[in-house]
Amino acid sequence: MKADARLTALAETVRKLLDDPGASGRPAKIVLFATLPSTADRLAAFLRPKLGPAVERHSERDAAWQRFLHDPACRVLVCDRQAEDGLNLQGVRMILLHYDLPFAPNRIEQRMGRLDRYGVGQPVRSFALGFRGGILEGAWADCLDTGFGVFEQSIASL
Repeated sequence: MKADARLTALAETVRKLLDDPGASGRPAKIVLFATLPSTADRLAAFLRPKLGPAVERHSERDAAWQRFLHDPACRVLVCDRQAEDGLNLQGVRMILLHYDLPFAPNRIEQRMGRLDRYGVGQPVRSFALGFRGGILEGAWADCLDTGFGVFEQSIASL
């Protein structure tokens, strides 16, 4: 899938997830993870013109991302691997969207732990953007899901 088509699919997916009130009827917030900082920067730059002030970029240098936690109008937080440790985003209805899937299953669990640290509250809804024509990426996503079960349970004991 070409990069432009993948970004367009991402924007459509984000819009659908934001428009879905879910079982609680409360609007969700989306935490979008990409592995590389340059990818996360590109995703934030692509989404901002489409979603406006609803998008914030996480950065360890800049606390502006905290607006995501406190401002109901800010509904998308774009993160890179630096946010996989130490970031606490529990509380409101959150959805985790993986733009890419790291090749270490425990990093996916780390991402999920940012939204549901202790397994209390609502289960984290976690989605991965699909890869058309990417045989390796599709096989890895299937292995993570059906092999490790990383999207359904803790794999800390592995």
